[in-house]
Amino acid sequence: MTWDVFKSMNDLMKYRIGFPLPKEMLDKSKMAQYDPNGFTHQQILKVLSYTTAAK
Repeated sequence: MTWDVFKSMNDLMKYRIGFPLPKEMLDKSKMAQYDPNGFTHQQILKVLSYTTAAK
């Protein structure tokens, strides 16, 4: 799940614990078309390493 469609990480977390999505977001969403049965699994990821640009 990405949180780029939410205004903040807080809004995403509210959705994750059961708060309904805002109507304007539902009106724009195509999730019923992409995933008609809804999400059945949620991944939990851990960053193992990362890199930054050399200065």
